[in-house]
Amino acid sequence: MSGTADQKRENDQLIALANKIQNFHVEVSRRVTSLNTVVDMIQGGWQGAASQEYDRVQREVNVHLKKLQDNLVDLEDVMRMAVNGFDEHEQERIAEIRRVDNSGESQAQAEAGMRGQTYTTDRITSLA
Repeated sequence: MSGTADQKRENDQLIALANKIQNFHVEVSRRVTSLNTVVDMIQGGWQGAASQEYDRVQREVNVHLKKLQDNLVDLEDVMRMAVNGFDEHEQERIAEIRRVDNSGESQAQAEAGMRGQTYTTDRITSLA
């Protein structure tokens, strides 16, 4: 098999993997949106400490889900950039992705950024 054929096969595999990652991302978004809808309905009937504690736990879960979604988007981006190798701009983007440390985000910042927003299929814009 020639180098060109090998490269095409590798590119096709990278594209297929990026598509699978995107589909998984969309499915996770759909399920989390559904879960939050159910949680909102259930929590509407709760009062006091139980409601507050459940809300706190759900916000923590949402923070972790947002990190997962962000990582999936970054991974998909890298897979798509890998097709036919990386140009200089793409290498800079990969370096930028590596510098981002989601675990460094404070809980307060994460919660503040998530109030009152909704999911999209291409990225979580917020949760809860």
